[in-house]
Amino acid sequence: MDRDPDVRPRLPIAAAIACALAARLLACDGPVEPFPPVDGDDCPSDELWGNFSLWTDGVEGGFEGAYFDGPSPLLQQSLLISGDCVFHGFDPMPHCEPGCDPPLVCGVGDVCLDWPAALDVGTLEIAGTTPPLTVEPGFENRYYTDTFAGLIDPDGTYTLTVPGSSPVDPFTLTVGGVSPFADHSSAVTLTPGSSLDIHWTPADDGAQVVVEVGADHHAGTNAYARCETTDAAGQLTIPATVLDRVLAAGAGGLGSTTLVRYRASTTPTTHACATFATYTKEWLDVTVE
Repeated sequence: MDRDPDVRPRLPIAAAIACALAARLLACDGPVEPFPPVDGDDCPSDELWGNFSLWTDGVEGGFEGAYFDGPSPLLQQSLLISGDCVFHGFDPMPHCEPGCDPPLVCGVGDVCLDWPAALDVGTLEIAGTTPPLTVEPGFENRYYTDTFAGLIDPDGTYTLTVPGSSPVDPFTLTVGGVSPFADHSSAVTLTPGSSLDIHWTPADDGAQVVVEVGADHHAGTNAYARCETTDAAGQLTIPATVLDRVLAAGAGGLGSTTLVRYRASTTPTTHACATFATYTKEWLDVTVE
């Protein structure tokens, strides 16, 4: 049964830095999106300003992340919760008149807002990879590997050590590895008014699986559905009520649909919160009838 809308802003799940967020956040220099969007007393999702991750696709892998000086100015609201799924969007859609001069964006409250700056939090050390990684801050203080870091071992343990720099004190996060998807739904057909089942073969005890369905952003509306369950479940159902909201936001079309298996560790810091995750992601081909 649907619950009342939760107005706490949440962040979507994602996998890349720089222009990878352009489709959703309408700017190429938007914040890295965190794993996972945790809502808790210590670390609500809108305070996850430090976001770091190791990724693998079964062939290669890498590290990416950033620590921002505040939340994204485009945090969608949780407008509908049904089963394992949440529909995120704006109600109403922000509208600034006159328009905002880049790099400002029109945020909630019809106010032109700037992106938070990425902070230099020192030289990062990642233990558990082969070889161990040392990552310096790069362009605009983003952190990423220039070369692939090798595959993530699902039985491995990975530790991120952040030396910190004002206003972020040192912290350490440790997380287990994940397996790439060996078998999963890859091409599915969606009928408006119907639910959608996504299947995969469970691989990692204690890992989580997320399916995210985005609206067609060419319609000019930022909206998406995020559904999460345990990896052990092996399947996830996206309710029709949630999918219909995504379709309506995308004027009858869908944007990207992704399947992610991840583990994450999150901690409060002296500057909001930080998270470190391992993940693997697949793109799903969804056809709307």
